[in-house]
Amino acid sequence: MTLNQAAGNSGYADLIFQFAVEFQLGAGGLLSQPTLFPNFAVSGTVQNSGNFASVTGYINYYGTDYYVVYGLLDTVNYNDVYNTPGPFNAIATGIPVNGTTPNLSPNTTLNLVGHLDFRVDPASINVETVPEPGSGLLLGFAGVSGLLCRKVVRRS
Repeated sequence: MTLNQAAGNSGYADLIFQFAVEFQLGAGGLLSQPTLFPNFAVSGTVQNSGNFASVTGYINYYGTDYYVVYGLLDTVNYNDVYNTPGPFNAIATGIPVNGTTPNLSPNTTLNLVGHLDFRVDPASINVETVPEPGSGLLLGFAGVSGLLCRKVVRRS
């Protein structure tokens, strides 16, 4: 994702992502683990003194199932500001409040609801998610849960 605002423009430019993602856990549920979240590789150019580029926002993690309402499990906050004139390269890192997603019972729904704001005043910013092994672990847990759900059919 790239957001540019030409030098000489007044005010700032925003690119805001609001999202909700739902994961349905299988029969295995999810064991307690560190909260998984994306970090962002950011680069760009801050035009002049007093200008900036920033990545701010949050992702809230909620859990519900038929019997238990877990409510808010964790929040990951982003608050990265680049205000030194010239080019920059950095990692915008999320900071979890709790740092741990608790045990979630089988068939729980895990909801991620977020608001991320990429803002420039005049500046440019390029943003990409940083692949991390932890994201692969979440997909692995989902796959294992799916395998545990399969029924074995015996033929006589």
